[in-house]
Amino acid sequence: MKLVLDASVALNWLSLPSQPFREAAFRILEGLDDYVTYVPTIWHLEVAHGAMRAERSGMATASMLIKFSEILSRVPFSEEQRPTQLWLAASVSLARKHSLTVYDASYLELALATGATLATFDQKLCAAAQTCGVSVLGPPSHLAEPLAQYGSPYFTPYFTPYFVRYASTASRFSAKAASSCSKARMSVSEAIATTGMP
Repeated sequence: MKLVLDASVALNWLSLPSQPFREAAFRILEGLDDYVTYVPTIWHLEVAHGAMRAERSGMATASMLIKFSEILSRVPFSEEQRPTQLWLAASVSLARKHSLTVYDASYLELALATGATLATFDQKLCAAAQTCGVSVLGPPSHLAEPLAQYGSPYFTPYFTPYFVRYASTASRFSAKAASSCSKARMSVSEAIATTGMP
């Protein structure tokens, strides 16, 4: 069996109290040996960026990040190897059709290309996958991509991808991670381990 692993699942392995689907994420982790697991290129950046946001906001300690990096280092997955021109246009097309980010659409495109099940907790991505006939593993988390508030003087703490849902007096916000830089030839687990707070 084949599986495409969304960052929304992996980030729940941080085990933050605010993550609503920690148990479901670990059940998926435990079952990965039954799958050939794929991730798109963006996966490494999304996971590293999400972990860094958790650190900067004070939600994740150095020991939590080290444990998270150890989990990631054991995940058996294959990274997208196709040339960019073979998947980018299709990802953009899927993003337009289903009102997704191109980041999220790249997961859907990879699942379609490989005939894989998609493991995701993102509601919009889940709905788009089902519309395309792609099987989905994992409950939708109702964390789509609405407006984001980062470090606003009116809304604290930082709103971070997939794992934080704070209610302000006005409304509820959540945000998806943008790409962040990673060191050349360094795995995502190694990169996260180096970001631990002193």
